[in-house]
Amino acid sequence: RINSAIAFQLHSGHMDWFVASGIRLLVRSLGLLLGLLCLAATASAAVVTVDQPDVDARVITPQMDYFVDRSGRLSFEQIKAIPDDAWIANSDRTLQFGFSNDVYWLRFELNNQTGQPLLLEASNPLFDQIIVYDDASSVPQHGGLSIPPAQRSTQTRLPMFHLSAEKNSTVWIKTSNRGSYLLTFKLWSDAAFNQAYSQSLMLYGMYFGALTVAIVLFLIGFIALR
Repeated sequence: RINSAIAFQLHSGHMDWFVASGIRLLVRSLGLLLGLLCLAATASAAVVTVDQPDVDARVITPQMDYFVDRSGRLSFEQIKAIPDDAWIANSDRTLQFGFSNDVYWLRFELNNQTGQPLLLEASNPLFDQIIVYDDASSVPQHGGLSIPPAQRSTQTRLPMFHLSAEKNSTVWIKTSNRGSYLLTFKLWSDAAFNQAYSQSLMLYGMYFGALTVAIVLFLIGFIALR
């Protein structure tokens, strides 16, 4: 009986060792799998897919990656050579980095299935400098308060940039601001933007027209009461 008990304990010990080894192997395998998944997630820029012709102020900021250039001296070619794992995935609707002298580079992959050019809006009229590089075009586009009006890509209230009709392209954006960093990016189709722009002009016209009438009536009442 004693020998049987010893044999049973030895057998149980071997079973425990095999179970523990199996659990450790399983944990390591899961860790490796998660690591590969994370690596795959950061292997390329975030993808923005556009498959509808009417794009009306679609917010794409949560689908962007960003890189902080603390020196502020990196060129576009140097930025393109930065490893993918150095970029940080953004998930917020609005980029908020507070007061900073750093240069923030943004990027995203555009999968444009419409065959039509698009417009990229930066929804902060007080932002200092935004430069857009599109690998479908060799000419960078400029916008922001620190850029002379004649050098801006569009003469609109908000900084606007043209994106190519190419099906697949990568867009890089260089941004810097002396004030608080607060920036949201939206996509527009030409037709949707023109309609919204016309409506905004009409509203501004009605507002300033009503304001002018109010001022005239005030002056008439002031003169009549003198």
